[in-house]
Amino acid sequence: MELLLKMGYQVLSHDQLIERFCLPPKPGTNFLDVDFYNEYSKAQEDTGSVHNIAFSVSNDEALLPVRKALRRR
Repeated sequence: MELLLKMGYQVLSHDQLIERFCLPPKPGTNFLDVDFYNEYSKAQEDTGSVHNIAFSVSNDEALLPVRKALRRR
């Protein structure tokens, strides 16, 4: 979640199972929902699973802090 906040996302809502993020200034067009399922075992990559997520940045200068934050994680 820390990385999303550094990338400019804001928390719109949070309950026990889902935290919804939005990338301003256009609420409603840039949602990202993070699901929390504590009762399940850790997921494993398999057919049909998400193995990467692409983020957009405005230029190379904006990319550097995002890249550094990703590498730290």
